[in-house]
Amino acid sequence: MVIKTDRKMGNYTEISNIVLHDENLHLGAKALFCICVSEKQDGWNWSESGVAKRCHITRGTAATYLQELQEHGYLYRVKQEQKGKFGKNQYSYVFYERPYLEVGAFEMPDNVNLSQADYDSLVKRFGNDTVHDFIGTLSQLKRDRGEDALRGHTDFEMLEGTLIKRAAGQ
Repeated sequence: MVIKTDRKMGNYTEISNIVLHDENLHLGAKALFCICVSEKQDGWNWSESGVAKRCHITRGTAATYLQELQEHGYLYRVKQEQKGKFGKNQYSYVFYERPYLEVGAFEMPDNVNLSQADYDSLVKRFGNDTVHDFIGTLSQLKRDRGEDALRGHTDFEMLEGTLIKRAAGQ
């Protein structure tokens, strides 16, 4: 199980007011978000049933709140290749303190060729700020060195490869 947040480690939880003040979320979804983001145990059961048990709610309620968080951009669930007990799908959860769906006023540089689907895919996986920073870096690199800087790769391949390496700490 992988949980990515940009919070500090310690015996406390720091959560942005954005999720807490989002009028589109039910109180239960906000509470579930806070509990999940604060959880630091690697062995915690991150299935819908495990989340339900931890939060003292039904599995159906947990599924509803997780879906609500996902629909509003606070949660991105990544389906794992292996199946869990009883052949059920396993997921990794990525929680965002700001909705990853908010693209705001970001304007794609003219020299970066990235489809909306590829852009959305990167933002879901790595977050707005990180993707925007790397798109700016790629744009500058292409201005400085031209298309040769890509070494035969597409803009998406360059961005994805760089972001994956960064996430892995390389």
